[in-house]
This record gives sequence, structure tokens and C-alpha cells, in this order.
Amino acid sequence: MMNYRNIRKISNISKPRVMGNRLLILATAPDANRFFENEKIRAHFAGYDLAFLNKMPLCSEDELHRFKPKYLIFMDGIFYEDDFDGKGKGNERKTWVERVISKIDWECYIVTPCLAEFEVNNEHLHYIGLSPISVKYNRFFNSLYKKNIINTGLNNVVFGSLYFGVTFGYKEIGIMGFPYRPVYSYMDTDGYHVDGYAHYYDLDVHTKVISFENIFTGKESFMLKAAKRIVSSNKQLCNLALYAKENGVNIINYTENSCVDVFIHKHIE
Repeated sequence: MMNYRNIRKISNISKPRVMGNRLLILATAPDANRFFENEKIRAHFAGYDLAFLNKMPLCSEDELHRFKPKYLIFMDGIFYEDDFDGKGKGNERKTWVERVISKIDWECYIVTPCLAEFEVNNEHLHYIGLSPISVKYNRFFNSLYKKNIINTGLNNVVFGSLYFGVTFGYKEIGIMGFPYRPVYSYMDTDGYHVDGYAHYYDLDVHTKVISFENIFTGKESFMLKAAKRIVSSNKQLCNLALYAKENGVNIINYTENSCVDVFIHKHIE
């Protein structure tokens, strides 16, 4: 979920402009490996601008310098906010980002909610700030979305990337590495087990165990909270689909076995 503590002023956002025609968003699920490992798939996306998301460029510096993506998109504050969690973890992650992007030697855009402030002196880097204000899609507000005054929802980095692609003039947007499956979970005597997601740079599924005392607070269960988050996220996906359709943008999900049902799905042999 998005965290907007200490978010920059709304005036610190970027004016949209046409950045290109076709964009490929490489999300972080293992499915994204098909792009890196399959030459035929890469040939299919020849001529597309590339976007790497969140931790991907940090964990895969070889791929970063090999494919030279046009965009690095960070939606979670831990990547760009000082002392994000009050425990120094944000500073550590931000320092990691700064070390990686300082080595970039091609024209690259860093995309965040509002303009991030990285202490990097690199003439090849440019910054794009997205609006931090999420509003349920309404076609009568379309001009406000297109002006980057409000957004359609930034519940995760893929949503933010899609909003960016539509708002900044792309007419075809492909996605890989976005299965978007509900988290698998179960209850036993130890507590509530929640399986995280595997990532293409880390195939292990890390399980978090939540004690019974922290599951039910007397108002709603952990499962109910998770279900509400899933509903909220799916509503934002619908908002994105409507926004894209209204602006004549074709979004295609190339992810194998994806649960996303609001975009066209295509398989690449």
C-alpha cells in the first residue's frame, strides 16, 4: 500500500507531455524473466520504451545497464523518502537507489509520486513527479487526470506506472511480470500464515506469521482487511481501464497466468 507520510507539496508535480508511443512495463514477478531470457520476446518489443519498477533496477544492475530502460519508477516512499519508517530503513534504501542511479550513462527518467529528492549529480537523469491525489475515475474529470492534477489510484507500483503511461502520451502499453494473484494464507496453531510474492530477482516465497493476538482486534479480522485491500485495488484497476479507454490507449497484459481481467491478454510464443 502507498504511504504518503511527508509527501511533497502538490505543486511539486510534473506537467504531462508526450514521452513516446509504445511502453513496456516490466513488473517484478518471476514472469518478467521471460523478457531477459527469451530473445524472441525481446524482438517482439523492439521499439518499445522500457520501464523498470521499484526494487528491480537495484537487484539487477547487470540487466539495468544491458537494457538501459528509459524509466525507473519508484512508487513506495521507502525508495525516496528520508527516514521513511523511523528506523533508518528508508535512508538505507534511498542510499542504495542513489548509488545505482549515479552510474546511469543514458537518458533516464526517475518517476515518483511528486518529485523525489535524490542527492545525485548526474546529467543523464531527469525527474517526473506524479500527482499524489487519488480520485475514483470519472470521465468528467478526464482533463484533470491528463494534466496530472489527480490520479486514478496508486495502490501499487504497476498502477502508478500505468497511470504514468496513459497520462504522458503513450498509446500502447504492455505489461509483463504482473500475475496479480491474491496472497495465499492459512491459519494454524502458530497464527496466521501469509505467503508473500516471489520476485524475478528473488524466487523464494517468504512467509510471515501473524500471532492470533494481532489478527482479530474486535472490529475486523486480518482476512477481512486483506479482502478490503483486494477490492480497493481491483477498483483502481477498473479506474485505469476506463481512463485508458477514454484516452484511446491500448493496455495489453503479456503476463502468463495473470488474474487481471480488465486488460487484453496476449501470449507470446
